[in-house]
Amino acid sequence: MIHGLFFAPIVALLCIVGFLHLLALSESLYFIYGWLDLVVHFLSGIAIGVTFLWLYMKQALKNGQRKTFAKVLLVSIFTALLIASAWEVFEFKIGLTFTSNNYAFDTLTDILITVVGGLISAFYIRAIMRKELAV
Repeated sequence: MIHGLFFAPIVALLCIVGFLHLLALSESLYFIYGWLDLVVHFLSGIAIGVTFLWLYMKQALKNGQRKTFAKVLLVSIFTALLIASAWEVFEFKIGLTFTSNNYAFDTLTDILITVVGGLISAFYIRAIMRKELAV
């Protein structure tokens, strides 16, 4: 039962993020709508968080362990931070970022908003687990 509660949102979010990103790249929408980058990073943070927390909780349930919400928060923060940082390095290395005067601010904002999305995923997971355990 828990598998379906995690899998559907993961697939939906990844499809939405992928579609938005490809559309934004092909139509130069990141330049037209500066806020779109933040939306994509936020949704990516949620997708990252839900994916890794799903794997984390699946492993915990398999081993008969219960994870505290503090551990769930830490996993969501660190995975979102790690992947967002890696993505920003990747963008820089392949030349997708355009260095400007506020490049550092833009990069930090992208990472921060991805982490916020990861935090949202932790609260989603907590709500699902509470509902699932109450049934």
